[in-house]
Amino acid sequence: MPMIAPQRKPDRQPLTIKLDARLLALLKAYAECIASSQEYVVNEALLAMFAVDKEFRAWLDQARRPDAQALRAVLAERPPAMVPGRGLRGRTTPSATPSSTSRDAVAPDPDAAESRR
Repeated sequence: MPMIAPQRKPDRQPLTIKLDARLLALLKAYAECIASSQEYVVNEALLAMFAVDKEFRAWLDQARRPDAQALRAVLAERPPAMVPGRGLRGRTTPSATPSSTSRDAVAPDPDAAESRR
């Protein structure tokens, strides 16, 4: 089950970027998996990252940028279109349903194990 829900069609602004070829291949495959555009996957992945990055949100709260309030409003406007029961890095979120199967089991996070040492 993908972590990002199928696409909605909000207003978009163009952006030209270059990606590592391997990352681009993964992006294309993920978009195909959820029957959505690559642009949608990038938008939702960025929203998800910004939403869970506590350091970024703290920085944004302290930033003296003229657009800081508007940027905070974007994060408060709506959560990323995540599938219920899924979270970043493959972790199961508290809203996971008891009907999850063993194929949906999540491997332990190696970063978390390292931080407990």
